[in-house]
Amino acid sequence: SLRFEELGGKIDLDLPQEEIFIEADRFHFLNMLSNLLDNALKYRKSTPEAKLSIQRVGKAIELSILDHGIGISKEYQPTVFEKFYRIPTGNIHNVKGFGIGLFYVKKICETHGWNLQLESEVDQFTKFVISIPTTKMDKELK
Repeated sequence: SLRFEELGGKIDLDLPQEEIFIEADRFHFLNMLSNLLDNALKYRKSTPEAKLSIQRVGKAIELSILDHGIGISKEYQPTVFEKFYRIPTGNIHNVKGFGIGLFYVKKICETHGWNLQLESEVDQFTKFVISIPTTKMDKELK
């Protein structure tokens, strides 16, 4: 959130009142979240704003990150999770990267058995939704 605040932006949190537990590799889970939030910073139109939401939906926990940046064209959405893929921008190179961030996010989700979805409209928003099945530990603690 410090990087957002330095640019005059913010991250809104929409968290449930109840405690929620998930089984995850802490290191990779935090890196995955950092990557998605970093993308919200990199691909913003102006002041960076993002919303991180966690909610229980049926037998899953849904974690979503929504930003109102430049968006991803429907044309490129099927390929943005491929290793080394970068959306072509012609001669504009204001955002550096290697095209492994979203590939990494996808692999972390697959390795944990989670579902990853992307919703986006150009110049409107990008939303990543990670659906995490509830764990035995989560059920026992309720």
